[in-house]
Amino acid sequence: MFLQLSPLALFLPLFSIADLKERRIPNRLLLLALLPGMAAQNPHFLLRLCLSALLFYPWFRLHLIGAGDVKLLGLCCAYLGLSAFLGFFFLSLLAATLPALWLLLSGRRCEQLPLAPFFFAGFALLKLLSETPLLHTLFF
Repeated sequence: MFLQLSPLALFLPLFSIADLKERRIPNRLLLLALLPGMAAQNPHFLLRLCLSALLFYPWFRLHLIGAGDVKLLGLCCAYLGLSAFLGFFFLSLLAATLPALWLLLSGRRCEQLPLAPFFFAGFALLKLLSETPLLHTLFF
């Protein structure tokens, strides 16, 4: 079901709003989103969270993404699992491509493009595509 309840479906819109307004993702909101996954006491959840955060940490050090984005990507990987996360990440980057190209071609410089809205779009696209019968048989 596309609109199924999940922590990501609930929190990604909130992360997007915060990132658009403040250009940062509050740690309190990230911790609140972490609680349902930790309550499930799944050791793989914590492992995916830590490994994905470590994977994206160099991107933060190179100033390619912000610290909140690293934590949010870790959270998304922890909830989605590795295979779904790869699709989510690809779709998120695909969603961010058009606005980034528009900024580049228009000559406007934007050093801090908020990524959380694109993560939300990637999550919505992943959920939508995973429930489309034809695409499901081709890709999932």
